[in-house]
Amino acid sequence: MIFSSSTSRTLCVALAAYALIASCKKDARKTETSDAQNQETVASVSASATAYSALNTALDIMFVTGAPESESGRVTSGRKYGCATVTASPGGLVDFPKNVLVDFGTGCTLRGYNAKGSISFKLDQWISIPGTEVVPVFNNFYVNGYKIEGDYKITAISATEFKIDIIDGIITIPNGTAFHLKGVQHYTQTAGSSTPLVFGDDIYSITGNISSTSSLGDIDGTITSPLVKEVACNNITAGKVDFKTTLSTATLDFGDGTCDNKGTIYIGPLSFPVTLPF
Repeated sequence: MIFSSSTSRTLCVALAAYALIASCKKDARKTETSDAQNQETVASVSASATAYSALNTALDIMFVTGAPESESGRVTSGRKYGCATVTASPGGLVDFPKNVLVDFGTGCTLRGYNAKGSISFKLDQWISIPGTEVVPVFNNFYVNGYKIEGDYKITAISATEFKIDIIDGIITIPNGTAFHLKGVQHYTQTAGSSTPLVFGDDIYSITGNISSTSSLGDIDGTITSPLVKEVACNNITAGKVDFKTTLSTATLDFGDGTCDNKGTIYIGPLSFPVTLPF
């Protein structure tokens, strides 16, 4: 069969239009898939970061309420720190080993946190002495509805530096999702060391790594810019963490140092503002 030139031109235009439409549909499907993956990455990174921040908050509460008992002989039992009852046994400046219990009972508010349950730990010497190890035990402990449990070890490197081994941390968020955490962090005090019995002016720089496993998948995180944690603020105020998920890689930026719960997740050239509970 022989086509006229006008018929051939018409056929070519029709084929080109079909190819263009098919290409546009394919690009649209790719965009929809990419958008869905990005939103899933944002959700999983936010949840993993929140689980870590909840643990950070629990350790913050433990140190601020219980650690002074290793440094003074003021109390043998029943000291009140805010709404928490702190018991150190035995009391006394040089009486070790010492068992410390920080009890929040059925629930109370401390420094803006709602806590319940208790935290206990044993001290063989003053907590600021290099080599001192603390193994906290969380007894049905919740902070703002997040349950904290699992195995941890805190080691004093110096009076202003601590290493935290997250051996098998378990953080259960309010919707019931459990995160199993592993990793090592180094806390270095950058302010407040000249006032050892005043915790409100302490600021820490945090480096290290953390990984989490949950129903949202496996997520590996590496701190690429030190996190800044001020005891006077309930949030991490600055620093960056690179996350690798099963779908993508992302960076969580905690901000410019402002005391708030805002952050930004970057996936390639895209940015997603997030609000974190801690």
